[in-house]
Amino acid sequence: MTRLPLRRREGVPGADPDVATASAVAAAAAQDVAQQARADAVLGAPPAPLRLVFVMSTVTGYFRFVEPPIRLLLERGHHVHVVFERHRAEEARWLESIHEEHPRFTWSRAGFLKLDPWYEFAHDVVAARDYVHVLRPRFANAPSLIGRARKRAPKPIHKILWFPPARSAPVLAAFDFLLRTVEEALPPAAGLSRFVAEQRPDVLLLAPHLMPGARSDQYIEAADQLGVPSAICVASWDNLSSKQLIRRIPDVVLVWNETQRREAVQLHDIPADKVVVTGAQCYDHWFSWTASPREDFCRRAGLDPDRPYVLYVAGALFPAEITESEFVLRWIERLRSSADPALREAGVLVRPHPNRTAEWHDVDLAALPHVSLFPGGPGRMPIARDARQDYYDSLYHSAAVFGVNTSAMIEAGIVGRPVHTLMVPEFSGSQDGTLHFQYLTEAGGGLLRVAHSFEEHLAQLGEAVRRDGDGFGRTEFLEAFVRPYGLGVPATPLFVAAVERLGQRKRKVPRRDRRLWLRPLRTALLRYLRARRWDREHAFARERAEVD
Repeated sequence: MTRLPLRRREGVPGADPDVATASAVAAAAAQDVAQQARADAVLGAPPAPLRLVFVMSTVTGYFRFVEPPIRLLLERGHHVHVVFERHRAEEARWLESIHEEHPRFTWSRAGFLKLDPWYEFAHDVVAARDYVHVLRPRFANAPSLIGRARKRAPKPIHKILWFPPARSAPVLAAFDFLLRTVEEALPPAAGLSRFVAEQRPDVLLLAPHLMPGARSDQYIEAADQLGVPSAICVASWDNLSSKQLIRRIPDVVLVWNETQRREAVQLHDIPADKVVVTGAQCYDHWFSWTASPREDFCRRAGLDPDRPYVLYVAGALFPAEITESEFVLRWIERLRSSADPALREAGVLVRPHPNRTAEWHDVDLAALPHVSLFPGGPGRMPIARDARQDYYDSLYHSAAVFGVNTSAMIEAGIVGRPVHTLMVPEFSGSQDGTLHFQYLTEAGGGLLRVAHSFEEHLAQLGEAVRRDGDGFGRTEFLEAFVRPYGLGVPATPLFVAAVERLGQRKRKVPRRDRRLWLRPLRTALLRYLRARRWDREHAFARERAEVD
C-alpha cells in the first residue's frame, strides 16, 4: 500500500535533525517528480487555448478550493477569468500577485444577484425549495439540517409544513413543483446574461457556496441560453449533503469521490453520466508540503518545542447549548486533571475557525500553562503561503489532532496525524445531526478515533501523545475520500483533464428561455410584489446601498 509522506523528526533524541530534514526534503522532491509524471500521463499535450470563466462568491471562502487547477490551467496556456460577487482590498492585492505570475489570469466583480430587484422574493422562493428538499426521507436523521432550512424558509411555508400530513411525499412533490414553477417564472438578474456573453467563455464553471437561498445557478442558466458548456465544481466534502439543492443541471458535476457521486445522483437527481470523480484537488499541495523546523514554529505559536502538543481544530458548528470555546476550556481542564502525566504535561494549541474568531476574543488561554491560541487576531483562510505554512506546521508538528466536526480533520489525516473526536451531547447537531460527519467514521474504514466519553477519549489521546503521532496512518480513508485513484495520483490533473474535455466538446445549441410561457405568472408576481410595496426601483436602490 502506498505510504504517506515521511514525518521529519526534529527534536527527537538520537536523531540528526539535519539528516532527517534532508531526507524528508529529498523524499518530497522525489514524490513531486513522480506525481508530475503521472499528471503528464493523464493530461497529455495541451489543447488549443480555452477561455475559462469561474464564478464564485468570495475570494477567501472559495478560491482556495479551485486554486490548484486554476494554476495548472494557466500553465497549460489557457485564459482563466474569475468572477467574484465581492472581494476586499487585501484580497485584490493577492489576486494581482497571481496576475503578475500568470498574465492570462484576470478577475472582476459582478454583483448582479444581490442587486437584482427581485432578490428578496427570489431568495424566499429558493429557501422554501431548500426546506422542502431536506424534508425528504434521506435527511430524516439530520435534524440540524432540517432545523436550519426551516429557519431560513418563509414563515408561511414552515408553518404549513409543520403538520405531519403536509410532509407526506405527494404533498412535498406538489410543493416542489409549485415552487419550481414560481422560480422559473422569475426574470433573470438584470445584466447577467449580457455579462456572461461578453466574457465569451469556452466553459463556465461554478465553484458554488451552495448556501440555502443562493441563486448562483443563474450563471448555469445563462450559459445554457448561450450554448456554453458548464460545470459545477463541488468545493468541499459537505457541500452536497448540507447545503443547497442543485436546481439547474450543468453538463458536468466535478466531485471528490464515489460518496459524493452517490450524493449528486440520490440527493440532487443529477444523471450519473454527468458526474465526474477527480479527487479533492484543494488538498493536493499538502501531500508534498515541507514543514518549518519545529523550534521555529513553536516559537511563533507560543509553545515549548520540547513538549508534544495536542492541536484542537475548531469548526463552524451549529448553535448549541454551549459555545465551542466553553467546551475547549472544559476539555483542557480534563486534560490537566488526568491521571496520565503525558496529558497533564502536554502542550495544547487551539486553532480557531477563521469564520468564528469573534467567539474567542474574550477567552484568555494565555493564563493557562502550555496552552496557546494560534493564530490570533482576525480570522483568515489559509490561502497566502505564509498562512498555509502556519496551518501545515500546526498539523505536522502536533502529536494528535482533536475536533468536533471540521474539514481540518481531513487535512490532519493527509499530514499523517492521528485524528480524534468526542461525541459531545451538546454538539450532537454538528455530529449525528448531519450526513457528512458519518463519512469521517465510515469511508475507507474511517479516519476518526471516536470516543463516547471523556474517559475513553483521554485514554486514546494519551496513547497518541506518548507515541508523538507516529504509526497512525489512515491510507484507506484517504484512498476512498481524498485520492480515489491512489495516493500517488493527484486530483488536480484529473480535474484539469475533465475541464479540457468539456472545452473541446462541440458547442451546444443555445437553449431558448423556457420561461417565456410563464410570462403571465411573472406579471402576476410583479403585481403581487408591488402590492407588498416592493417597488422595483426602491428595492434596487436599497440593495445597491447594502452592497456598497
